[in-house]
Amino acid sequence: MKNIKIVLDAAHGEEVPGKRSPDGKFREYKWSRERIAEITAKLKSLGYEVFQSNPTTKEIGLSNRAAAANKIDGKKIFLSFHVDAAGMGDKWMNARGFTVYTTKGQNNSDKIAEIIMKDLITEFSKLQPRTDKSDGDLDKEADFTVIYKTNCPSVLIEWCFQDNREDVEILTNKSYNDRFVKTIVNAIEKINKLL
Repeated sequence: MKNIKIVLDAAHGEEVPGKRSPDGKFREYKWSRERIAEITAKLKSLGYEVFQSNPTTKEIGLSNRAAAANKIDGKKIFLSFHVDAAGMGDKWMNARGFTVYTTKGQNNSDKIAEIIMKDLITEFSKLQPRTDKSDGDLDKEADFTVIYKTNCPSVLIEWCFQDNREDVEILTNKSYNDRFVKTIVNAIEKINKLL
C-alpha cells in the first residue's frame, strides 16, 4: 500500500451553464470524469487507495466536495481537474495554456503543485504554462472553495481552454489525453515519496 490516499475531484456537473466549447461539442464535465476514470485505474493498479469527491455527473456543490474529502481518514492529497475558459462559453476566445492553483500562502499544497506543474511543463513543452513566480514557485494562488476547505494538500488544475479552438483540439485528442493521464500518475508517484 502507498503512503498517501488520493482524492480526485471532477469538474462542475453536466447541468452547470457554460462549461463547454462555444459549439457545444466539448463538455468539461465529461472530459474531467473520463480522465479521472483513467487516472483511478492506473493508480489502483499501482496500489493506491483512490476516492472521488463526487462520483456523479451532477453538481453536488463545492463545499460538499471538500466535505466528502475531509471524511477520508489518513494521509491524503486532493486533486481537482478542470478546463479553463476565458469567456462565458458563447464565443471562441484567444487565451490558451494551463494552470495549477493552490490556496494563498505556503504549505504542502505548493510542494505537490510544483511537482505537477514541472512535470506538465516537461511533457507538454509546446503548451503555454500560466504561472506566478512572485512567491518563488510556479503555481497560482486563489482561495477556490473546493481546495480552500479541504483538510489536506490540495491543488486545482485548469487544463487548456474550452473556448479556444486549438486547445479544444488538444482536449479531444486521445494521444494528448493519454499523456496527460500518464503525467499526472507519474507526478503522484513522486508526491507519494515526498510526503
